[in-house]
Amino acid sequence: MTRAAMLRGLRAASVAVPTEGFARMTDQSTGAASPRSRRSLLAAAAGAAAAAAVASLPPRTVRATDGQTVTVGGSFSATNPTFINAAGATAFAATSDTNAALTGSSSSGNGLGGYSGSANGVYGSSLDDVGVYGITLAAAQYGVFGYSGSTSIGTCGLSVSGIGVLGMTGGLANKPAALADTGVYGYAVKSPSSIGVRGGTTSGTGVLAEATTGNALKVTGKAQFSRSGVTAILRSHSSVKVTMAGVTKSSYVVATLQTNRAGVYVQAAVPTTGSFTIYLNKAVTSATKVGYFVIN
Repeated sequence: MTRAAMLRGLRAASVAVPTEGFARMTDQSTGAASPRSRRSLLAAAAGAAAAAAVASLPPRTVRATDGQTVTVGGSFSATNPTFINAAGATAFAATSDTNAALTGSSSSGNGLGGYSGSANGVYGSSLDDVGVYGITLAAAQYGVFGYSGSTSIGTCGLSVSGIGVLGMTGGLANKPAALADTGVYGYAVKSPSSIGVRGGTTSGTGVLAEATTGNALKVTGKAQFSRSGVTAILRSHSSVKVTMAGVTKSSYVVATLQTNRAGVYVQAAVPTTGSFTIYLNKAVTSATKVGYFVIN
């Protein structure tokens, strides 16, 4: 290494050195100037230049190879990521007897992320408990969220012969008995107003039921419809008008007497925009109830 190169390295490392001749250094014990050999001066300058060169390098990601040490049992901080790459094998494995084997946390980003180019991004399995468990304490947020940016499926539940997706309220202690060959099962027992499965839309179809040869819709128990009810035709009248939003001229209205009146029957139920009118064959002698059910 030339003298000029060593000087440049020392200046880059912010080390104060004389620019004239490497002549003399100060003896720290006596304060007197003591001579230094040319070899020792060259060695010191070379070391400083090497340190400056290393310090000028950009920060590198922490890396290791097979057989190198991994420190455990402590808390460490870093400003750069740590990558573990295992060709054809599991890159990282963690086990625990009782607690979580692996946890991740973040103040504003994802606590734990998984990615794969052709397989599962995140995979969880258990021999006798939940494979993947998600929880949130924030209002109007999701314990587990599935998303698809195209025509693929955001969330899929699959079972060979049981329940593919179970949605329930009321706590795990109220988990229903297993049902065979059920794609989606909604179960709610928290209160009389609990809802097992709910579908909604502003202008489309809230729930669509389809069947090629079987039943598109099968109901066991009571069924309630908002577009059904009971009205009354007053004494000396033979008709009644019922106002209902959404009724059109193409709506189908079914009406039946709910009060026994000899010789009296429903003659017609005629829909129009926003209402329909129920007609009897004649005026009644006292108030008479009529039930109705509106379709479309």
